Amino acid sequence: MELSQTGEAYESKKLEKLESENRCFETIEDRSSHNKLKVKNREEKKNSKKHFYEEIIGYLNAKCNKNYKCTTGKTQRCINARLREGNSLDDFTPKVGSAKK
Repeated sequence: MELSQTGEAYESKKLEKLESENRCFETIEDRSSHNKLKVKNREEKKNSKKHFYEEIIGYLNAKCNKNYKCTTGKTQRCINARLREGNSLDDFTPKVGSAKK
């Protein structure tokens, strides 16, 4: 019975959230422009990450005389892992320089 109540509470909260989101938009056009803005923000974030990958891999390729691709999933995962550790773009350059040796 507790599981049922928990599920009902979850569904109730989910319904309240949907209703509050629907109240935020006066018209369909408002919702459409909001969705377009979300897509634009997502694309900008994606492009900034792409630029970040290109810069790091470009530096790595120049230092090591290699031809790594910045679009490879494995390469991006490795960079993302270092970013989650708290590294910034400036932190990558000395590590790439030491990787050359």
